[in-house]
Amino acid sequence: NNGEGNDNSNHQQQFDCPICYEIMEDPAGCGQCSNRFCYKCIVQVGRQQNSKCPCCRCELRLSNITRDGDLQRRIQSAETTSCNFCGQAGLKLQELKMHEDICPAINVRCRYSSFGCAWTGPRKDLESHEKQCPLHNVQGLVTQLRVQQQLVTQLQQVANNSNQMIELHSQNLARVQSNKSPGHLLHMLELAYVTTCIPARYLADRSTSWTHFERSREGKAAVHNFFTFMPTAVLCMRILANAIDQMFELEHAENSEHLLDLILDLLLSYSITMLGVVAISCCFVESQSSWEWQCHERWSRMLGKPHPVIRDMVAISLLTVYFSVMDLLGGGKNAIIIWMFCLLTSLFFPAVVLTVVGSSDLNFVSVYHRTPTQIMKAGRAFPVVIFGLRYGFLANLVGASSCLDAIILYRLCLHYKILKRDYVLDMDCFISDVPSPNFWLSLCGFRISVILGLAHFEDGNLSLNDLMLPIIISVASFIVLIMMDRAISELAELGVRMGKTIHQAGRNGLGPRNEPPPGREYNQTGMLVFGIWCASIGVIALAR
Repeated sequence: NNGEGNDNSNHQQQFDCPICYEIMEDPAGCGQCSNRFCYKCIVQVGRQQNSKCPCCRCELRLSNITRDGDLQRRIQSAETTSCNFCGQAGLKLQELKMHEDICPAINVRCRYSSFGCAWTGPRKDLESHEKQCPLHNVQGLVTQLRVQQQLVTQLQQVANNSNQMIELHSQNLARVQSNKSPGHLLHMLELAYVTTCIPARYLADRSTSWTHFERSREGKAAVHNFFTFMPTAVLCMRILANAIDQMFELEHAENSEHLLDLILDLLLSYSITMLGVVAISCCFVESQSSWEWQCHERWSRMLGKPHPVIRDMVAISLLTVYFSVMDLLGGGKNAIIIWMFCLLTSLFFPAVVLTVVGSSDLNFVSVYHRTPTQIMKAGRAFPVVIFGLRYGFLANLVGASSCLDAIILYRLCLHYKILKRDYVLDMDCFISDVPSPNFWLSLCGFRISVILGLAHFEDGNLSLNDLMLPIIISVASFIVLIMMDRAISELAELGVRMGKTIHQAGRNGLGPRNEPPPGREYNQTGMLVFGIWCASIGVIALAR
């Protein structure tokens, strides 16, 4: 019998719970190791403060506990066994515990053991012992004491549960208070610093401090819009500061011509500032969604089809802003440098930050498979800002009419598949909403007639110089537009690649349990990106 009992014990050991040492009921694991426990046992351990897995000692979270259906089926289909106490055979593992609760041979203690009775023996002798137990004569008093003891135990349990609830609420409150908000300027700037310079710290804290940025599409869109609009806002504030300085120069004007120039520059500066305010205000008015522009019913009825009119208003406002800023700065080398820094900070840096942010969101494509198209479509700021930068620069460089010619040629080449479609073209605001080639062919014919009409006739012949010059300028504008779009595409792809590199370095810096590294391990690539961004914003802020 002893040998058979040992065989049963060895057979059952693989199904024993390491916590209660009984056959497992509803097997479950901690989510970090291969050990299994009773579901109730591991949940009870997980509800304790600073709980850890009894086997692997990793941090135990209730959300990570998973049931093991395969093990449950193995237990149910296991071979029959026999009781180690009475020897009854043919018992299933699931029935063994129920049998032990009534087994007559198992040793039990007297019901009055908690009050001083030291007897232990087989369950079959329990009834006869309790009739002879010295404490049986004071059964009423013992029963009252037992009830009071149970009441005290229940009260202690309630107190423990209350303390756990208070601790849980305190942790949730601390987490909410420490959560960063997309609507807070300093939190946005902190996000830029953490995601680039210390990405491992961001990845470790993303589920606590950066929840609003990490787990919602609105948060990612807010990040995209903020860093895309920020250079434009800084530029407008700088122009406003220049306008204030010019106000104090009015009384020191040398002559009336100088005074008139100062007044015109002052009016232009205020106009630029107001257009920037209008563009940003439209973004706040359009607050239903941060990643797409809404089609308002009133404007849709007027136009006969759904159309995001506010998007086009913002795009035209930003085009005018950048055109006027370059004109105010003289349109020379300084203006081109400021434009390049605006393009760099409005496109490259948002792509880097947004590639690092949101790697655990199931609704957002995996960080290792993100493309510039997906990154740029995360928010609604990219189309309007890039529209203003592209056409504001081109119109200032070659003139409005040549800029229009370049757009016409671009759209016709796109329709006839001479040029490959690019995501920059798909975000060309209202220009992209005119798919019909007939419109662009008609506009092309109109522009040719205007050029012919403006050309001079000499001795009844058309002047070749007056005819070829605007055509050459229009073709050159078309080439410049192609080069700009290619540069924008390459810059966005570079930002995505840089973001993936920083994200991978952050992942490598995490501990085995995704804990943050000791101290602050700075990422050199991210620090370089962050330094370039800060320097570019500084150049824009000091533009004159």
